Amino acid sequence: MPQPDQFGRVSGYRVGAGGGISRGAELSTQIAPTSTTSVTMSYSYINADTRFAGAPNYFGALRTAKHIFSMTATQWITKRLNVTGDFYAIDSPIENPFGANRLMAFPGPRKLDFVVNYKLPINDKYSADIYTKIENITNYRYTDNGFLAPQSWAIVGLKFNF
Repeated sequence: MPQPDQFGRVSGYRVGAGGGISRGAELSTQIAPTSTTSVTMSYSYINADTRFAGAPNYFGALRTAKHIFSMTATQWITKRLNVTGDFYAIDSPIENPFGANRLMAFPGPRKLDFVVNYKLPINDKYSADIYTKIENITNYRYTDNGFLAPQSWAIVGLKFNF
């Protein structure tokens, strides 16, 4: 029988669940093919399971993707202007949305984002960044925690540096 929580909590944690195990590998690299280009890549493999069933007859770690990949590339066009592309992909994690007793595999994100940034000097001490960011430029449909994520969207911003 599970022991009562020492802090008197009745929700938020599963007491006496018996733990779990997680193992895997993570690889990353950063390269600079030119003095104005930077590329960073990473890959993670996660093999996790629990010692209790999160849903009927399922002992895997819910909401944990086995494969995660990301790549970010930045190109400086001029001393003040740069463009960044960011690709992020995970496989389909198993979820039981809203505590349902059935398992569902939703498509994981495979999204490509772009940022254009221009640094505007104000004086020797201050500058401003004018930027625009376009998220999910390919309009890929995926879910985030069981909810449908937005397709392509953009923002424009101004950041003061001091």
